[in-house]
Amino acid sequence: MSVFIYLTPALTALGLHFFVRGERLSPLQWLGVAIAFLGLFLAFAEGFFSGQRTWASTTVLIRATRLSHASS
Repeated sequence: MSVFIYLTPALTALGLHFFVRGERLSPLQWLGVAIAFLGLFLAFAEGFFSGQRTWASTTVLIRATRLSHASS
């Protein structure tokens, strides 16, 4: 479960870059995302082969649609 928690910010940043026009990553931010993935891979390498998926797509879906603009 901790792999899901630690992967979500990096995957969310990537998803937002591709699906939300105002959330583009700069070259330095790309480097930061790459370093984050490398660190996560090294820390949790054995957990990546268990076949489970992450929850970052939920955040990307909400931010890329009108759901993020709904009034509360």
